Amino acid sequence: MEAAPGEILGIAGLVGSGHTDVLRVIAGALAPHSGRVELPGGRRPRRPGMRAAVQAGVGLISGDRRGVGVTADKPVWENIVQVNAVSLGRLGRWLTRRALRESAQALAGRVGARARSMDQAVDQLSGGNQQKVVFAKWLAARPSVLLMDDPTRGIDVGAKAEIYALMGELAAAGTVQLLASSDPRELAGICHRVMVIRKGQVTAVLAGAELTAHAVLEAVNGDRGAPAL
Repeated sequence: MEAAPGEILGIAGLVGSGHTDVLRVIAGALAPHSGRVELPGGRRPRRPGMRAAVQAGVGLISGDRRGVGVTADKPVWENIVQVNAVSLGRLGRWLTRRALRESAQALAGRVGARARSMDQAVDQLSGGNQQKVVFAKWLAARPSVLLMDDPTRGIDVGAKAEIYALMGELAAAGTVQLLASSDPRELAGICHRVMVIRKGQVTAVLAGAELTAHAVLEAVNGDRGAPAL
């Protein structure tokens, strides 16, 4: 598979089809059986693992905010800047607390995250604002590739619209985005192409006029007919 700079590539499949494993391999959380991961500019992670992937410019946003997205009892500003220590390596040690807080404030404003203050604990925010904090965290790292696994799960319509707008801004800036989603309407509405995976194999790639929610459902289910992602 290949995605171009500025492209939002959707990944669809039934539970257990292997479609989310694609993201885990690129993120360094799962070793591939074959092949390799090559990032924009021909770069590759220097070694296996998620830390190396982050340092190479890969970000991962999950719908499981409390499980892997945020540190719930930590303040907003710490959540936003925490990935900098990994992405910047030794350089991150030279950033002052004040500089980090100012950076977090600016990024929170950019993504529209609403909090009483940067010192408010993330678990006191709404689900939509928690997810915006996760987006802000990865914007701080400036990834060239952003992986998203059901990033709008469990958030309200207004927050979804703001996240879609942010994804559009990232695409315009040249960020490669891979979106695995259980919502065929989301995939058809925001993605340039959608890759369908069944039993670990790519079985269809939908784009242009062919890319509709109904077509995604049909391709995912094949001959089974049951519309369940």
